[in-house]
Amino acid sequence: MELEQLIGVIWAVSIIIGVIIGAKKGMGCLSLIGCLILGPIGVIIVTITDGYKASCIHCKKTISRKAVVCPYCQKSQDPSVVYEEEPPY
Repeated sequence: MELEQLIGVIWAVSIIIGVIIGAKKGMGCLSLIGCLILGPIGVIIVTITDGYKASCIHCKKTISRKAVVCPYCQKSQDPSVVYEEEPPY
């Protein structure tokens, strides 16, 4: 009986950790399902994957991978677009 309880606790903790890590990466429900089915292995998978977030190439804030324009600095995520540098004040 003790072994089943230990496995249940490890599984529950794995689900919680996986959901927290997945939420920070923008994976949400996918991380819940993965950790619910795979347990500790799901946590490893969620930790290794990149998720749906990326860094802005200009301001380095975390944004969606699908973003065309950064919601923070309002600059295009296309590296071929060149911006004129602002003069120092």
